[in-house]
Amino acid sequence: GAYANIGNVLLRRGDAAEAEQYYREALRISPSYAEVHYNLSLALAAAGKQDEAKQHLDAAVRLNPGLAHGVASPPR
Repeated sequence: GAYANIGNVLLRRGDAAEAEQYYREALRISPSYAEVHYNLSLALAAAGKQDEAKQHLDAAVRLNPGLAHGVASPPR
């Protein structure tokens, strides 16, 4: 959770590249963390990595179908 939270702060600050690293570490520890896949997709999209962003968005929705209906919101 700590890595995900740091990633959220960094993404909110506009540092998508650094946020990406923290999200990846969070997923290394907990690969089925749907919200981190979602947030990583936001960081990747902000960095212009659209294809990989879509892969993580798809993973997030597969792990938590509620994310497809707008349940998730960008990190605050």
